[in-house]
Amino acid sequence: MITAPEVLERFENDFIRANGLSLEGSYRMLEWMRKEALYWGVFIRRDPLEGVETAIRIARILNACSN
Repeated sequence: MITAPEVLERFENDFIRANGLSLEGSYRMLEWMRKEALYWGVFIRRDPLEGVETAIRIARILNACSN
């Protein structure tokens, strides 16, 4: 989990500015990030509705508490 997204964004901008990323380089970086996401298991689940029951239950509880 990224705890300081502004630091990461600043790093990315500085890196791109310093290295002049080409289209081919951008594709390579995208592929590397895809592989990294697969490795860490951060992609969306295969079933997009998986866990929706839990989200609905939490939403009902929060809505009941706000009234």
